[in-house]
Amino acid sequence: MSSPFPCEWQVFKGSEYLTFRRATMEDGNMGAVLLVPLDDKHQITGRFRIQVIGEGNIYIRIPAHAVVPGLPDFGTNYFLELACNTQDVTFEQDSVVGRWRDVEELIRARLIGVTDEEGHALGPDRLLSALQVQATEKTCVGASIRWAIGVSENKTLQLELQGLPTQAKYLHKANLKGENAISVLHRAFPLASDMFDGQSASGMVPMFFAEDQAGAFTSLTNHPAKVLEGISRINARLLHMEHMSLTEARAYLQRKQRAARGTLAFPPSKHPVSKRPRVAFNTGEDPGRTIFAYRC
Repeated sequence: MSSPFPCEWQVFKGSEYLTFRRATMEDGNMGAVLLVPLDDKHQITGRFRIQVIGEGNIYIRIPAHAVVPGLPDFGTNYFLELACNTQDVTFEQDSVVGRWRDVEELIRARLIGVTDEEGHALGPDRLLSALQVQATEKTCVGASIRWAIGVSENKTLQLELQGLPTQAKYLHKANLKGENAISVLHRAFPLASDMFDGQSASGMVPMFFAEDQAGAFTSLTNHPAKVLEGISRINARLLHMEHMSLTEARAYLQRKQRAARGTLAFPPSKHPVSKRPRVAFNTGEDPGRTIFAYRC
């Protein structure tokens, strides 16, 4: 679904920003929504949340040797199994990536299961022993994973399960934990989303949150240039991320890391918009929750 700019803004009550959850996409697929709070002056500050939504669980089973480098030969018979609800997929505040989680810790917490190729549960002790190798910052071992929102080559959003072949405690530098960081792409799931049509604006169409909903609606419709600037800054955080093979990523971590080569999927718009909307709007209200702007 694509929308022109300006479009049919939705303004929700500001107090709902941190707890709001959209149930499903209209087409029933797994999707993503962009939530943007406005300040007391109805301005976009750069704060945002991206929320993954959808029904059912996400299920992933990956060969252990594709996640953890240097496993002994027995590791070829081990698989890592991850099953979670979309509500459990979270990102850092004001970011399109989650924090790195150590695979060993996730196995111990039973958030990752250990199975054979046919999906039968295996005891994790032998695999955990292989992960407990002493490591220094120069010879890191182990593995970490995180969730991220990436953009495919055809400009569609995707939920990425990313990995790096080292313990999470070593992934503290900006070029390793940030949004524009290299990773091994373990799985990618397409995400439906309300998107701009790429003319005056590109990227995700936001849902706004403000305590003064009526005042925020007026400001959004009367100052499209400022709205475009603010939305463009947020959507510029979405990247075509750089991915490597496990072998390449291990070599990358063992030397001085260059900056990742991820590129902006939705560069800030260079198309000027008029100071006043070019379309007329009528408004409708869902009592107590949302103010909608409908293009005439």
